[in-house]
Amino acid sequence: MTAQTATRPTLNFQVAPAPATPALAEMTYAQLEQQRLQWIADAQALGYIQLCGQTARWLGEPFTIPLWPGDRVRWTSPDGHTVIEHHLTTGNYNPYHGDYQQITRIIGTWQRKPVLYWSENQWQPGQALEPAQALEPAQALFVPGKWINPVLSLGRSAETAAIAHGQRSNDRRRQTLLAALTLPA
Repeated sequence: MTAQTATRPTLNFQVAPAPATPALAEMTYAQLEQQRLQWIADAQALGYIQLCGQTARWLGEPFTIPLWPGDRVRWTSPDGHTVIEHHLTTGNYNPYHGDYQQITRIIGTWQRKPVLYWSENQWQPGQALEPAQALEPAQALFVPGKWINPVLSLGRSAETAAIAHGQRSNDRRRQTLLAALTLPA
């Protein structure tokens, strides 16, 4: 196993400031596309996309979509305006990696308007490709605004829940291995 670890941005749990948005209605298509890419880069640098995924995954409620396999979790803010979904599905088999690709999608809406879309490729659970890149960059979306504030206020809770889940998982694996290695008296 290699000693390389992914670098994680320091998550900013402060309330997000209102973005200094130029007059979007006055921009050309190229300027709008550049603004979208800049907002995505800023959200990645601040760790907002990761935090949205953690909040939905660890604090949300599971839901299903009939005839569409995968693990799905939905988190709704207390006021009901912000909804974030975390989808984990299996993609194609890659012989180079010897495993099926896992696709993580994070989808956010604020008052039913799309404000977040991120799709990421993983070959092993928890091992995102470096650097994290959207599978569908033309569809990637992050619109800064007050919708992120409830997520930021729960940031530490989501991170704590993720760490606790990891510890429980390690304890279960340890107990399973211990049982397999212990001979009856």
